[in-house]
Amino acid sequence: MHYCLGVCVFLLAYNIVQGNWFLRDTIHCVEAFNGETLVSSNKKNICLSYPYTCEPPTPTSYGSSDCQRRYQLFYRWIHFTFLILSAVYYTPRILAKGKDHQLRKLLADLSARYENYDKASIEEGTRLALLYFKNHSFVHTPLYARLVLSHAYALVIDMATLFFFDFMLHNGFYGLVYTTYPWNRNPSNFSDSMSQHFPPFAFCTIDKYNLINNARVENYGCHLMLMELYEKVFLVIWFLLVVLIAVTMLSLLVLLFLWLPPFNCLLLRTNITSGYIRRVKREVLKISSVGDLFALSRMKKHMNESQFLKFLECLVQTYDNHLKEVLVDSQQTDANIC
Repeated sequence: MHYCLGVCVFLLAYNIVQGNWFLRDTIHCVEAFNGETLVSSNKKNICLSYPYTCEPPTPTSYGSSDCQRRYQLFYRWIHFTFLILSAVYYTPRILAKGKDHQLRKLLADLSARYENYDKASIEEGTRLALLYFKNHSFVHTPLYARLVLSHAYALVIDMATLFFFDFMLHNGFYGLVYTTYPWNRNPSNFSDSMSQHFPPFAFCTIDKYNLINNARVENYGCHLMLMELYEKVFLVIWFLLVVLIAVTMLSLLVLLFLWLPPFNCLLLRTNITSGYIRRVKREVLKISSVGDLFALSRMKKHMNESQFLKFLECLVQTYDNHLKEVLVDSQQTDANIC
């Protein structure tokens, strides 16, 4: 769910914003004291990159004294950030997928045989599962560890994304929803919280340091036409990150608890139970690592409960027979030595 939501939402955000950059005007600038004179394209290009407003509570208006500039540097480049994040959010999937090809092949075979509703197919599936575990017991712990690491890595990505957006919005992303709720606007002077984070109007100054204006200083007033779109996109992203962080933290805690007894018995949970079944499960817990239990829980999804319980019983019997064979071989070796 994590990578699906992250990739889909950030790709959608990129396409929406990029489409608006192609299909409509993104900025409209006029000279400060002559609203009828439009700004040339080369100067407008600078204003796209370096629009600024006044640090609150100073109003962004002509004649404001002590205006400390707050540059809206994200305005021009934020959609490329969405594209990069869509790729970053896919990386936990790559980490979690790993190289469990044989286990995935077994699960595919079990699922195909279970869908046939045929007794012979189900018995053959049980035989394949026993054969698989006979050759691959105690090898699934790295698979489970990789799953835990992928969840931790996904949580790091969520937190890093949260920090990055908060830095980009001048410490305004953390409380974006609850500080701006109920999202009332003040169109008379744009002093509301949402307009402070996503100002629709901004200044642009070209001075002697820009080296294109013959050492003149010119001030422009600009309408940032996509800011109203940006605020809605960021509201959706805020809710997305809150959900992803909460679900990922909960999933990570569950995975860590399932590593420890007695919580690991939940991996073998079935609706059918009895004293004998509980004894079988206790034996399985004794002979299985946490990775094996995780593999069993995945197999359980592709079997009916009767088949799964029969498989557990056969697994315990196979393990006991293997121990007897090892014991006999050991006794024969000792006798030969004597």
